[in-house]
Amino acid sequence: HGLSKHVFAHGTVFPAEDNGVWSFADINGNGAQDLVYIKTRNTGTGKIEIHASDYESRFQTCTMNTNTVFDIDDNGAYLMQDWNGDGKADFVYIKTQNTGSGTVEVHVADAASRDLPSTPAPASATRKTASGPCELIYVRTQNTGSNGIQCHVVTKASNYQHLTQHTIAGVVTDDNGTWCISPNRDDGIPDLYYINPQNTWSGMAEVHVASVDRGQRSHVVRFPSYFAPGENGQWLMVNFTHQEQPDLAYIKTMNTVSGKVEVHITSSQEVVPQSYTLTSRNVRLDSNAPNVLRADLRRNDGTWRDASIDLDMFLANIDGTFTWHNKRFHETARNISLDGSLLIAELKTLADRWVPASFELQDNLMNDNDVFRAIDVPVVVVVPSEHNG
Repeated sequence: HGLSKHVFAHGTVFPAEDNGVWSFADINGNGAQDLVYIKTRNTGTGKIEIHASDYESRFQTCTMNTNTVFDIDDNGAYLMQDWNGDGKADFVYIKTQNTGSGTVEVHVADAASRDLPSTPAPASATRKTASGPCELIYVRTQNTGSNGIQCHVVTKASNYQHLTQHTIAGVVTDDNGTWCISPNRDDGIPDLYYINPQNTWSGMAEVHVASVDRGQRSHVVRFPSYFAPGENGQWLMVNFTHQEQPDLAYIKTMNTVSGKVEVHITSSQEVVPQSYTLTSRNVRLDSNAPNVLRADLRRNDGTWRDASIDLDMFLANIDGTFTWHNKRFHETARNISLDGSLLIAELKTLADRWVPASFELQDNLMNDNDVFRAIDVPVVVVVPSEHNG
């Protein structure tokens, strides 16, 4: 399966900032993936802070701003994970350095308290960690003694005292990317994902997939310049569309078009959208931001929901002509209006003249069950992994 359908791209309520960890988690226990910012630096209080925006608002409303009991500490990894099994994400700190015991420690504050500490769980025997649903997982990529990677797993059921080791041969990576664990839970150990956003031979972001339980299963997905290597942000796998395979998420935290943190989601599954012109009402440009298209979109169950899409994410002015697959048209546009599905404006040319221009939105935008979707951004090329032999 290739990560091939761009299903969500929008600015959020949060100003562009990179002083912590950005991720997705189910904050309210309703099955949705909310945007979570764990601020670990420059908090003003000296404590770790949690900020969240729910999926129901399409990340436009801040639904949580809270300090935690944890002092700022750069000796491990912070994440939101359903540790106690109640459906809501708990705050977890995996301390990997400078622990009193000399082994890794797990600290948890449950969702009911958000800021109350728990007694650290008995330490595991691993040195560096990532987190699966409740297991503690360490992906070792160097000095493994084999041509591949090692996956060390410590189970919650054993109170983090029972360690198993798994080797995946033939997986070759570098230090440019991020290791992620599949958010989709099956029996056994979750699949591993290596996201490499830079220094690839193709010049495009790549995703490598490997299965611990089923031996190596690897393919590479390459993205065109829309997901440009070296941009400022965080990459991860997220269960956003609730498909069999997780989705690729890019949270852009700096140098964004809107000055806000942006969320980009690409799905691994084929989704059949509907024409937005046939399944919408009250279509208009936002009164405060003429680059944002708004409408009530009809859901698959017949209900309606207010939706929006920032056209600056996809539309550009190239010497007085609207061009899809690019960005920031409104910086050189004026008198922007909408006539049905036709976007109308005056665009500035390279010669500093203003010329009339129009662009038919219905050819490029669809309604994907109450979410605007750019149907042809990006075009993804899936190729066999060069590590498959």
